[in-house]
Amino acid sequence: MMGQPHQIHNQYVFDVESSAEMARLLDQDHMTTRAMGGLFPEFYDPDPKPNPESIDKQRVLDVACGPGGWVQQVAFTYPSIEVFGIDISHTMIEYAQAQAEVQHLKNAYFEEMDVTQPLKFPDDSFDFVNARFMVGFLSREQWPQVLQEMVRVTKPGGMVRLTDSDVAATGVTNSRALERLTTLAAQACYRAGKGFGAGRESSNIGITPMLSILLQRAGCLGVIEQPHVLNYSSGTTAYHANYSNFRTGWLLMKPFLLKMGVTTNEEIDALYEQFQIEMLSEDFRGLWYFLSAWGQKPAKE
Repeated sequence: MMGQPHQIHNQYVFDVESSAEMARLLDQDHMTTRAMGGLFPEFYDPDPKPNPESIDKQRVLDVACGPGGWVQQVAFTYPSIEVFGIDISHTMIEYAQAQAEVQHLKNAYFEEMDVTQPLKFPDDSFDFVNARFMVGFLSREQWPQVLQEMVRVTKPGGMVRLTDSDVAATGVTNSRALERLTTLAAQACYRAGKGFGAGRESSNIGITPMLSILLQRAGCLGVIEQPHVLNYSSGTTAYHANYSNFRTGWLLMKPFLLKMGVTTNEEIDALYEQFQIEMLSEDFRGLWYFLSAWGQKPAKE
């Protein structure tokens, strides 16, 4: 697909054109997929047709795809289906398309698109529509409209899946600095109009309890929820990747926290140094919890 003019309506808490954020998202994407047990829900078959030349190909959409990690994995694993990724960031889409070309993924397509605006796809275009961690850029008021668009472009009988977290990407840890940073992030999100937390002093973003009802209100039926957990304690497979992720992520988050007035430059610098010391302890423990919810678009009568 041809790229669209660069959009200016970005509301993401990070700089979406940052190469550091791109690398962080790629690492987070791989960790998330592993923790979820795969690319799709266990019961869902994204490629039920035995004939790879079938004209009626399965079509999948990833909303706010970032640098395209999930799209590329799906395209590689299921070469007979068509996979589309959309994102507001010119840098992310340019990188994703280049990687798809390098990997000869002719069934992966990317396009710049502001997902808070009407999607540039016809009705009933996709069998499966996926979105992860949209709480980072959607306001509370934008969720219904965005989900209505996601359902609109889903085929009757197709599926819409949301995955999100209430505690940024840090989860629950025995690091005092990380716990404080997580609380600051939740408070900043609330003040920025993101998430569904209990108030200005909320310690979590409050999005996961809302996923199922948001899908239902958008018209989805048979909504199912599935919790996930990623253990990144000292000595685990995910430990080093998450340590690197946090070192980048909290630096990128700093301008947003300061802008929202939830902390001071001195406090966040001290917390940044402290969490690294605490994470390097062999006694460090961390669990990141997140939730997927999915539902089906009603079949036409």
